[in-house]
Order: sequence, then structure tokens, then C-alpha cells
Amino acid sequence: MEPHKDVLQDMIPPKKHLLRHQPLNAQIGLMEGNTFCTTLEPRLFTIDLNTVEDRAFFTEVSAVIIQLQGMLYCVANQTA
Repeated sequence: MEPHKDVLQDMIPPKKHLLRHQPLNAQIGLMEGNTFCTTLEPRLFTIDLNTVEDRAFFTEVSAVIIQLQGMLYCVANQTA
């Protein structure tokens, strides 16, 4: 993993682009990649909400979840 760690550090969490500006499949991939890297034993990365990039990523993930919940609520109410 060591040769690829620098590349992953630049991509997870994304530092140059906001999560919401990515296509849906890229959003899923970035979130899955982040989960994978932070749940390895030993951890490859640790989320530190004191850093600007990690806090922005966490905020972006929260915004995506809230948006999806709203969409699911609308769909549920249309079919009821």
C-alpha cells in the first residue's frame, strides 16, 4: 500500500473538489474509499475534524445524506 499512499492521500478525502460536484458514481466511490482506508487495521488514514479538508468532507457527506433523505421522503409520499 505504501507506494500508493500519496495518491490516496490526495484523493481521500477529496481536497480539490467538493463531493457534491462529483457524479453520483464518483461520490459513492469516494465515500467507499474513505470508509475502506479508515477501517483497515492498522488504519491507513484517520479522519481529523480539526483539519479543513476532513471537516469539509464530513460536511459534504452530511449534506448528501440530508439531500437523499429528502428525496426518499418525497418518493415515499408520492407512492403512499
